[in-house]
Amino acid sequence: MDFTLLVKTMPSGQIEASVLEMPSCRVQADSRDSAIEALRFNLAAEIQDAEVVNCQMPIRGAKPSWLKFAGIFEHNADFAEIVDEIQAQRDAWGEGEMDESEYLR
Repeated sequence: MDFTLLVKTMPSGQIEASVLEMPSCRVQADSRDSAIEALRFNLAAEIQDAEVVNCQMPIRGAKPSWLKFAGIFEHNADFAEIVDEIQAQRDAWGEGEMDESEYLR
């Protein structure tokens, strides 16, 4: 199971690590590695006897504000060209994992 960890340096110099999917799962330590190790240990204990269940909740009331933008570029030839270029680049990378340095360009 994959979890996303947030690791940051506190004003005190301590390193804080937390699990984004579980805000109550948080630790502080003197080093990044120690914080991650402690967080992994705590997380393993937390989920040891847990069950993951997906649950979809219907949206009631007003529609989400972002919904008004859905599909606005549907018939835009320039946008379609950009999407094609993005897909071509993804296809060129293949099925393997993307090199993280690509995110920093």
